[in-house]
Amino acid sequence: MRASYSRVWCFSLLILGCGSPVNTQATDTERQVITLNEAAARFDRIGMLDSAWIAADSAIRLSEGVLGPDHPVTALSLNGLAALMYNWGRIEKAESLYTRIFTIWEQHPPIDSTLFGAALYNYGTIQLEKRRPGDAVSTLARAAVVLEATLGSRDQHVGDAYYTQGEAYRALKNCESALPAYRRSLEIRNTLEGPANLSVAQTLNSIGVCLVALDSLQEAERVYQRALTIVEQVNGPDDVASAYCMDNLARLYLRQKRYTEAERLSSLALDVFRVTPGEGSPEVAQSLVLRGEIFLGSGQYDRAVESLREAEALLMSLAGPSHRAVLDVRKSLSEAMALAVDSSRAAEAGGEPDSAAPDSE
Repeated sequence: MRASYSRVWCFSLLILGCGSPVNTQATDTERQVITLNEAAARFDRIGMLDSAWIAADSAIRLSEGVLGPDHPVTALSLNGLAALMYNWGRIEKAESLYTRIFTIWEQHPPIDSTLFGAALYNYGTIQLEKRRPGDAVSTLARAAVVLEATLGSRDQHVGDAYYTQGEAYRALKNCESALPAYRRSLEIRNTLEGPANLSVAQTLNSIGVCLVALDSLQEAERVYQRALTIVEQVNGPDDVASAYCMDNLARLYLRQKRYTEAERLSSLALDVFRVTPGEGSPEVAQSLVLRGEIFLGSGQYDRAVESLREAEALLMSLAGPSHRAVLDVRKSLSEAMALAVDSSRAAEAGGEPDSAAPDSE
């Protein structure tokens, strides 16, 4: 989840008094740099990316040439460009820029601490995207502290920082530490945006995932149900976000052996996934696998075979025949086929297979 910090803070006018002597020539240069950075921000807002790049690059060249590469005003311009790179998805370039910015700021801290907090947030998110969650946790924790100190607790960006910190902890499979960060984010988002908001539903779903991992299944069910209610109210039951919520609940019910409820929700979710993202998508493949597992658990072996065969074919087209997901489905498919044969033989003999499983109460 990327926040557009470049559009909020990275072109702040508060550059004077950054801890460096300012002469008349430097002041004129600073004003020119400000103008270029403001232009870059305006171009970025309206989607004129080439023009934004030209303005931001010109600001850096002017600042470096006249003020020097380690001047705090140069760091301000680099911060603006880094945020642009970040928002455009060029995270390698953004990461290198942030590394340079933090080096300058160690000597000349920015007068606006919010700039520092925003840069930390972007940098921590880059670390998370590059699969360095251990680094991201410490960076995002620092970002949350700085942003909350400067913006207060009733600010969207503070809620985003805590949420992303929770994501980093979850990437480390540390749900015990992720839950407090998610819950702090939920508290802020509830206060700012009201309980019936998609960002609240997003946080609830993440909390639910952690509760399931910690085996707090009853609380997880309540959280998932609340998330589903919110998404259906906002987007309707046929929206893909609703399907994700239904899929989460179906997986929980499968774990609780509540097969009838799991089958109903997984069917609704699959119908949506077949439309959006569409046939041939990973969402459809995973939904088919889920339904196969539900049918296996409930003793509907022929239906399990049907779902798992479709899932196997789709996953092979998406990931190749040797992918772990394909191998796992093949294992489940072999089990389902064997049980289907046993069930058929038992039916012919007038009995029932021992492994049929009714819903648990």
